[in-house]
Amino acid sequence: MVEACNCFSSQDFLCQYSQEEELIEGEQGASIHVVLIDANTGHVITSEPESSAKLDIVVLEGDFNNADDEDSTGEEFENHVVKEREGKRPLLTDNSSWIRSRKFRLGLKISSGYCDAIRIREGKTEAFTVKDHEGEFYKKHYPPSLKDEVWRLEKIGKDVAFHKKLNKAGIHIVEHFLHLLVRHQQRLRNILGSGMPNKMWDILIEHVKTCRSRSTSGKAVVGWLKIKAAMRWGIFIRKKAAERRAQIIEL
Repeated sequence: MVEACNCFSSQDFLCQYSQEEELIEGEQGASIHVVLIDANTGHVITSEPESSAKLDIVVLEGDFNNADDEDSTGEEFENHVVKEREGKRPLLTDNSSWIRSRKFRLGLKISSGYCDAIRIREGKTEAFTVKDHEGEFYKKHYPPSLKDEVWRLEKIGKDVAFHKKLNKAGIHIVEHFLHLLVRHQQRLRNILGSGMPNKMWDILIEHVKTCRSRSTSGKAVVGWLKIKAAMRWGIFIRKKAAERRAQIIEL
């Protein structure tokens, strides 16, 4: 007998969803790990064909908790799979309050067509609650990070005028915005145009200056970008000076 189990369990899951992808993370952003365990030896299987089999991830009812997992069947697992509600958001962005237990579990099973000659038991996480956060995925970030999309900044609405102007100018993430702010602030101001009053501009700039990288504060990020800009400017000046000297020598 080979057992598939999820070695990460948590009472609290963070789920982020966009039209392009679904990202599921564990508590405090931890990764969710899946391992395949030999039920006879307790060892993790890493080299057999089963270890590279494709998995299906499903949502289960939160109260599915067979006391004797060794006797659980695939049919019992399938009977507890939750289906999306018609006209509602995808399950993990829909709240879980409408089902009996008011909680979900994530379930794992081997995809059809893999490992048909051997029984691999399904895996499941601990039960967790999905809360209804209307507009959660359009929220601003405090502080923003360098790789955040630029609409995460104050006064830049997603897919509206200022966002479109910035994207058209090649400014897609906060790092792009910061680079232009440090090197060509007036150009950045002109891109946003007169439709952005000075008060809105000030609020936007104060927010972007709180940006943090993984290991540095917002002030350090801005300072480093200024140093990089100064270094590039210094290289440009030295290059021009060298070209001028070469012209004088030729004369």
